[in-house]
Amino acid sequence: MHDNDTALQHIASYLAAINPSINPVHRCLGCFRYSLNLVVKAFLWGEDPETFDSEIHSYLDLNKASKELLAWRRTGLLGKLHNISVWIMRTSQMRETFEANVKQL
Repeated sequence: MHDNDTALQHIASYLAAINPSINPVHRCLGCFRYSLNLVVKAFLWGEDPETFDSEIHSYLDLNKASKELLAWRRTGLLGKLHNISVWIMRTSQMRETFEANVKQL
């Protein structure tokens, strides 16, 4: 039994003298934590909490990538070469810039 169900049964027994037809099952609040989570998200991030979630995941991915680059850097020259190639291949604009610079040589 959930806390909400228990609370509603106590309220129903208390109010039974006033209105004996109160049924706690029909008055169930559902999952209070889920409802509270939705309210907090709406309050903090407005109508688009999914955007915030995706930004958090992007930040976590970036943080992970930064840690991986740092680990590669510690391996010496080969690690630095790895990081340079990862940086160049990250976006098409960086690749194009690199290719243009190589063609000028």
